Amino acid sequence: MFSFLKNLFGPKPKKKISRTALQIMTKKELETLGRKYGIELDRRFHKSDLVDQLYAYLRKLNKWTVGIVVQSYFGRMI
Repeated sequence: MFSFLKNLFGPKPKKKISRTALQIMTKKELETLGRKYGIELDRRFHKSDLVDQLYAYLRKLNKWTVGIVVQSYFGRMI
């Protein structure tokens, strides 16, 4: 009984963002996500370059648990 309540109200594990999740986003969404984490992306570059830049930056900062931000774009967790 208590394990049910603990699982119900306990902290949920956050999902890690993958390179594929970044590739699904548009350039504008990538730029907005980058701004939330303090990096300015230039939308004049190719989308693959933006994905690589943002992925490397988030990896460097160890900000793997950005599922909450991604959820706001897609309406669901990836």
